[in-house]
Amino acid sequence: MAEPQITLYRDTNFGGRSVVLTTCGSSNLGNDYGFNDQTSSIRVQSGICSSTTTPATAAPSTS
Repeated sequence: MAEPQITLYRDTNFGGRSVVLTTCGSSNLGNDYGFNDQTSSIRVQSGICSSTTTPATAAPSTS
């Protein structure tokens, strides 16, 4: 099974600041990345996620 890659975008139509999630689980996007309540677009590039207790790994986009 492919590792997940999910990108959250701050603006509509996949624009603005983004955060890439590369593992399933929950992450504190507000405290860790200043991204709480800011997602307007989401793109799932690969993988499958289900409910887990494993924290997500998120990396801010450089674009």
